[in-house]
Amino acid sequence: MMIYRLILSMLLVIHSLQSYGQSVALVLSGGGAKGIAHAGVIQALEENNIPIDFVVGTSMGSVVGGHYAAGYSAQEISDLALSQDMQDWVNGTIEEKYSVSYQMKYPDPSWFSIKLKLDSILNPTLDINLDSDYNLNIQLSEQFAAATKKSKGDFDLLFVPFRSVGANIFQERVEVLDSGSLFEAVRASMSVPFIYRPVRIDGKLIFDGGIFDNFPVDIAQKEFKPDVIIGVNVGDKVSERYPYGQDEKLMTESVIFMLLDKSDPSLLSNNDVFIDVDLTRYSATAFDMADSIYQIGYQSTLNQMEEIKSKIKRRSTPENLIKSRNEFRYEKENIRFDAITVSGFNSKQSNYIKKSFNSKKTLDYHQIKKGYFSLISDDFFVNLFPSYEFQDRNIFKLSGSQNSKLKSKIGGSITSRHISYFFLEMNLKRLTGILQEYAVQAYLGRFYSSFGARANFNINSQSTWSIQPSVLFNKWDYLSASDYLLLTEQVSPLRRKDFNTSLNMNRKLNRSYSAGLIYSYFRNEDELHSSLNPLSTSFETFQLNGHKGEVYLFHNSLNDVEFPTQGSRLHARAGYYMGGSKLNFKSDTISDIKNKPNWWKLHLRYDKYWSLSKNLQSGTTVESCFTSIPFIASTMATEINLPAYYPIQDSRTLFLKDWRARSFVALGGVLSYSFSKNLKVRMEGHAFQAIQILNETEGFNLNRFSPKYALSTGLILDTIIGPASAHLNYYEDPLYHWGVLIKIGHLQFNHHSLD
Repeated sequence: MMIYRLILSMLLVIHSLQSYGQSVALVLSGGGAKGIAHAGVIQALEENNIPIDFVVGTSMGSVVGGHYAAGYSAQEISDLALSQDMQDWVNGTIEEKYSVSYQMKYPDPSWFSIKLKLDSILNPTLDINLDSDYNLNIQLSEQFAAATKKSKGDFDLLFVPFRSVGANIFQERVEVLDSGSLFEAVRASMSVPFIYRPVRIDGKLIFDGGIFDNFPVDIAQKEFKPDVIIGVNVGDKVSERYPYGQDEKLMTESVIFMLLDKSDPSLLSNNDVFIDVDLTRYSATAFDMADSIYQIGYQSTLNQMEEIKSKIKRRSTPENLIKSRNEFRYEKENIRFDAITVSGFNSKQSNYIKKSFNSKKTLDYHQIKKGYFSLISDDFFVNLFPSYEFQDRNIFKLSGSQNSKLKSKIGGSITSRHISYFFLEMNLKRLTGILQEYAVQAYLGRFYSSFGARANFNINSQSTWSIQPSVLFNKWDYLSASDYLLLTEQVSPLRRKDFNTSLNMNRKLNRSYSAGLIYSYFRNEDELHSSLNPLSTSFETFQLNGHKGEVYLFHNSLNDVEFPTQGSRLHARAGYYMGGSKLNFKSDTISDIKNKPNWWKLHLRYDKYWSLSKNLQSGTTVESCFTSIPFIASTMATEINLPAYYPIQDSRTLFLKDWRARSFVALGGVLSYSFSKNLKVRMEGHAFQAIQILNETEGFNLNRFSPKYALSTGLILDTIIGPASAHLNYYEDPLYHWGVLIKIGHLQFNHHSLD
């Protein structure tokens, strides 16, 4: 009996020691947005005092696990996973304080672009890297900087030892990342092919770990030899059975994510815990469903808590957890960089890049991000990859490619009216001591055709100057554009041609505003029905050429070129025109009329949009214009060159006589309701008050208060090639009243030379 009791006591002691000394590894699978469920899993484990001694993660599992290993609490990880910040990082939306909104950009109705990297003229290569990861990269690098410095690049010295799983596709093998930059290891593990570019680590390009090992139980066993593994699967798993009844639903998953390896739970033993989070109804790209995905992960873990507690006897106390986490993170808020290094560029190119940062003093991450986002506001630099090293000094590193970049843009607008067009642009950018851009573009359509060429030379310094020469030819055919009933008194110009060559000198004032000076030479030709010969069946030709000088102030942070819901835009201009004109009559009985008109123009346009609620947005437009343009040759010749207000999407395709004036003020209001991320209804109304109008017999005189109104309502669906929309429009105008416009793609045009 004594021997039996002694043996029983020894067994109890051994069991107690084993329970107390149990080591627990958490294995987190990949799964794209489904990986947000891992945050819920960790939250449930911490709330129940389940210890986590090691973490191994693949893809999104590496992102969540890396944060835990970096000392972030379960609550902090959950808050981040559910925050708008995470949505913005994935979508590439830049925080307002870092956004750049001073740049004047040309219209771009493209559907897609094809990018080439030019190693040499004879060796072009397709650039398959997408440009949407720049925001994610800089934000994640900040998240992991302190932990990298604290651990001195040894992942065993993190808050909990950590392994990130990557893929070496050239040798077709798994890469276990256990040291170096924690940010680079995490970011490499989530490099899904064709979505995020791979990361170069130790000279090798590393892709998403899920390609070869999406559920790295084997790595946890090999690296840490834990007593218990909690394996969490949020992706698809290997199944020997055909998924009858679910096959069509599974087909909706992104084809790209089907390239990844499936999770195989067979490596887990009976002593381990397998948490299979059922997320089959969610896409791997459903980051907008973060809250639901998180809750499912949290609840799935609570549902298995009895099993978890039965297999893991050891407990962690909240007090000890908080204490050890705080000890690890004490330097988190204090990192400053002593220097910036640039690799992949020559010395002149590197100096250009460094000038975006104030490298004469140490920089914190706020200052680093200001310089970084200033750089990537030009798409030449969106592939700049940020990193750092912490040795004798704190060094912030940027790496990229100095190759010139050639881009072909293809697009246009398909409409229910005869205003459709095809758009093509070729764009070349190269960096020497300055950033150079060369572009040619063409619009080809029945109503509108345009050909243009431009260059931009950007001198990057603390006060950025740019010089932009350009040449542009436009051709407008208003008669072919209209599907409305044309009345007998129609006096619209049949065709308009304008040629413009200009030189724009632009200076950045700050991140939001720029100012500049433009010189232009213009030469225009209009075919019109002159009121001097109303019985004629032919049309006269009016020619106007001359020079224009203009100063301007510019800002634009609108989130869409045609249907914005957020941001603001300001364009204030003052210009002077010196010209010569000639009105040619087809009749031999009327002599040609020549003039030398000179005039000034002051123009202001301001747009502002804001959110009233999560789904409801509002906006307003204020525009005014004052000129001294004189009477030129004839009433019609003068009228077609008066400033105009273009209230809604198809205004530039109609000659709206009552929406032109020598001077005017206009006000617009917009209300937009979003049914979903991609579908919204938009209603807008505009009022136009002419201040000085043209009278055929008296010339210009003041107009009485009699505003004209325009209304529009439309349903807009955002697609990968631009908005698909249907609009009902109304103009208070003698010729055009109601109209329906259905279109796909942005309806954009280059401005007329006098606009």
